Amino acid sequence: MTFTSTLSKEMNIWLGKKIETKLIYLGAGDGSKNLFARAIDLISMSKKKITNSKKNGIKKYKKQPNNSIGFIKSLILSLNIISIVYDNYRTINKMHKYRLNGGYSITDRYPQLQQMGINDGPKISILYEKAKTNYLKELSKIEAKILKRTVDIKPDLIFRLNISTETSMKRKPEQNNYKYFEEKTKKVAELKFPDTLIFEINAEKDLAEILLQIKEIIWEYL
Repeated sequence: MTFTSTLSKEMNIWLGKKIETKLIYLGAGDGSKNLFARAIDLISMSKKKITNSKKNGIKKYKKQPNNSIGFIKSLILSLNIISIVYDNYRTINKMHKYRLNGGYSITDRYPQLQQMGINDGPKISILYEKAKTNYLKELSKIEAKILKRTVDIKPDLIFRLNISTETSMKRKPEQNNYKYFEEKTKKVAELKFPDTLIFEINAEKDLAEILLQIKEIIWEYL
């Protein structure tokens, strides 16, 4: 069963009182990153400190050619993406085995291959479109292969929480880009999950109303 993070927690508490459940987070937040991804974060933080030091005139570092910096950044980012995608595959594979043994997993999202760059869709292919290099091409193939193996494991239920572009902007005011939210809203609505029951939920309502609607659907399904 797939929800947002807030609803996932609520559903896990509710269902956990009745049946065996597990709450699974498939995103790339601090709590779920693997060792490689955490190492990349540390490197990025160190680079920011060096950059700030350079700006303040504390210490000077030899500047690398832009093409070298671009290569290193895109390579590290791509490897980081693949490590997270592979972690998600292993997690979903474990979820499937747990399901076969009678358990129910609740997640905040589910990978897909239809839309690039959003909702755990392909990301390296976007980098490849910007820089047509052989290594990005090969890494994008690896990412797609892992994603394909992941989405072949079908979830039973998906709840699509539909909100307007305006509401999306209100919830993330730091990204003041109407076109971005409009495009993302459209792409999310177009996502399809074959062999999975998809329920469209009006997420403009109060949380209590949304929870009640979802609980009624799940109870009927069980």
